[in-house]
Amino acid sequence: EVQLLELLHSHRLDILVDLNGNSEGGMEKALALRPVALQVNYLGFPFTLSGKYIDYSIADTVVVPPSTYDLDACCGAADPDAAPDDFGRLGAGEKLILMPESYMVLSHTLAPVYEPPAVTRAEFGLPEEGLIMCNFNQAYKITEGLLS
Repeated sequence: EVQLLELLHSHRLDILVDLNGNSEGGMEKALALRPVALQVNYLGFPFTLSGKYIDYSIADTVVVPPSTYDLDACCGAADPDAAPDDFGRLGAGEKLILMPESYMVLSHTLAPVYEPPAVTRAEFGLPEEGLIMCNFNQAYKITEGLLS
């Protein structure tokens, strides 16, 4: 973390965009020291970090439904010393920047780099019909408790 702080100071950055958030490997302690004047949470953890060290969180109304945040907080009128409730209302720290359609930058015009091989459900021992749910997250996050 010391090396990160030194690096950030040496580049004299105006804005830092944290792409990790509260996920494993996050740098909350370094960010809490405010190495950059404006700090933004984006992509890696699409909700409030509930810390005074993040100024803005970029999201949309799908990942942060309006019922889970205070509109006044979104506009900067909330008390920054207020404790978050069980939903992590954004009034506890950062202001919310809502993107119009999706906070995730994607382009439907990009062609795939490769053509994946055709596979069948039978090759994976799956039934020919019915819904199959999957998770393309990191495997360590899938625990027995999550599946029970």
